[in-house]
Amino acid sequence: MAKERVFSLDAVRTDGWFERIGDGIGSFQALCDIVGEAFFAFSMITGARITALTVDRRNPDNTQVDFVIAAAGDDDGEPDVQRLSLADFRHRLVGALLTEDATPPAPERDTDLEGIQLHIGVRYLLLAPLYGYSLRKLIVEGKTSRIALLRDGIDEVFELGEFRARIRGHVRDELERAAADSRPAIDLTRVAEAEVASQKGDHTRVIQLLGAWPAPLAIFLRTPEGQMLTPDARALIAK
Repeated sequence: MAKERVFSLDAVRTDGWFERIGDGIGSFQALCDIVGEAFFAFSMITGARITALTVDRRNPDNTQVDFVIAAAGDDDGEPDVQRLSLADFRHRLVGALLTEDATPPAPERDTDLEGIQLHIGVRYLLLAPLYGYSLRKLIVEGKTSRIALLRDGIDEVFELGEFRARIRGHVRDELERAAADSRPAIDLTRVAEAEVASQKGDHTRVIQLLGAWPAPLAIFLRTPEGQMLTPDARALIAK
């Protein structure tokens, strides 16, 4: 029977990495609002550095994302800028994260931090805390590797393959939620119609007219056009 080996993951655990990076980026919240918090994190994990955003206030999925991807070891100047719609950019990120890599051999020594990272998968170490997984131990017994972790205050253990599959499932869910939440165009003429419906007590009609507005409106109010709204217009929208 193979001897069980236990490796502490304290040195490679990445809890809070996304929030710490956010503390140093002035436009962090705006980028999260426009791109989506999870997708902004995905861009960092995959090495897709966003250089510019051209916001489409009427259809946020058509927002244009300029980004660069630096290849490992590429020192030949600045990489070419690529441009995709926000919807396609999200698909690109998720596609990259869902690619299944071969699992390198388990480490032999607990001081082999790189070996531990590669065996678990660097992307999984970074994705795990986004979904509340705090990794504690890597347990290796023969050819079987398991991850001991803490989630919502509960200790759990998963085989490495199962853990990876769970994380990929969370990533896939993000894309499905974004697709299901495709937002209709913002039509400011609806505000007056909604106000009339509100005065009549027809709250169902108000929800039909404006129920999908909060996220697109948050984006619109950050655009130059949104910033130029008069106080009266802002007050009307707020109602």
